[in-house]
Amino acid sequence: AVRRLRRAGLAAWGTAGVHPRRVPLRGLEALLADLPAALGRPEIAALGAVGLDAGGELEERVLARQLELARELRLPVVIATPWRGKERATRRVLATLREAELDPARVLVTGADARTVRSVRACGHLAGLSLSGEGLDSAVALVAALGPEGLVLGSDAGLAGGDLLALVRAADRLARAGLSDAVVRRVCGGNALAFLGVDAAALGGGR
Repeated sequence: AVRRLRRAGLAAWGTAGVHPRRVPLRGLEALLADLPAALGRPEIAALGAVGLDAGGELEERVLARQLELARELRLPVVIATPWRGKERATRRVLATLREAELDPARVLVTGADARTVRSVRACGHLAGLSLSGEGLDSAVALVAALGPEGLVLGSDAGLAGGDLLALVRAADRLARAGLSDAVVRRVCGGNALAFLGVDAAALGGGR
């Protein structure tokens, strides 16, 4: 996917990790053993998306193993939180992150919303706000209320039903709400690039 996007002239990077909804019933140890090689690829900028979904011992063990790997490889981490039971799952994820002793600023917790964004930022992590569905209105309101620090807007364009123009629409709505161009640029890309430690101009012609 990264190669296809780059051939289309877009600046793109990927992540790699075992998502909590995709923990295999067989071959987990082999998959985890192969993960460092995948994370070493030049187009991979972070470990993820990892996290908790239904919860339970297996999910927590797989998450802890991957957070340990991220610490060893000094990689940023993208955390996924579920739509159902979001507050409970977010609390448990934040506790697990504290135990993992990762640099808080190197963790992006996606799927944050009005119920969880403050607790995520209070822990020093970045909070990813989804623009899919009715998320646009909520995200614009949260940026206006909280400011751009530690907030990342995401289109979910890689998922079914994701809006390829969600970030453009969000930028327009934020500008019409009176927020400065600097704020719009930070939440619509700048914060994410800084988190990943990549340079959008490095690909020459990437947008």
